[in-house]
Amino acid sequence: MISNEWNTGFTAEVRLTNVSETLINGWSVSWTYSDGSAITNSWNATFAGTNPYTASNVSWNGNILPGQTVSFGMQGNKGADNAELPQLQGDLCKQ
Repeated sequence: MISNEWNTGFTAEVRLTNVSETLINGWSVSWTYSDGSAITNSWNATFAGTNPYTASNVSWNGNILPGQTVSFGMQGNKGADNAELPQLQGDLCKQ
């Protein structure tokens, strides 16, 4: 979800919830911006890439118990007037 938006930038939060009945041990999601947006800062995840981007767990949030949610965030520069909310890809994705 887009948390905040201003002239040229935005912040966003991604929440990952384990809706299964088994422990998730390690996670990774990826996405691509189609409007030229670019990530400039992040927290609670290890980021890689420059469109497509990949975010993966850090040491303390890699295990997600059933029913538990972890989140990570990012700040970026917008590629268009409105911040884009891209479709996440990965085994645990539910937007």
